[in-house]
Amino acid sequence: MTNFGEIPFTDEAKEMILNSVATYRRYGVEISFFPDFVGEERILRVNIRQAKVINEKVLNSDELVDRAYNVFKDFLTPEYPVIISTPEV
Repeated sequence: MTNFGEIPFTDEAKEMILNSVATYRRYGVEISFFPDFVGEERILRVNIRQAKVINEKVLNSDELVDRAYNVFKDFLTPEYPVIISTPEV
């Protein structure tokens, strides 16, 4: 699920994020995100997983988290911290 909800990204930021997500999808990496709450705190929850192995490269959890973070890093605000998760292996 890809859902910006009430996250205060500009239209330009949304377009850049969606382009990055589409690029990763072509390389076998699926990224989904949605606004969520942890207690009273609003967060951006990001899920990332490698759906296909491309060029025999299997990414570990740290590499997946790094890629997801790089999609959002230029647009993060203190009001919306990001929480990134990968599937349990």
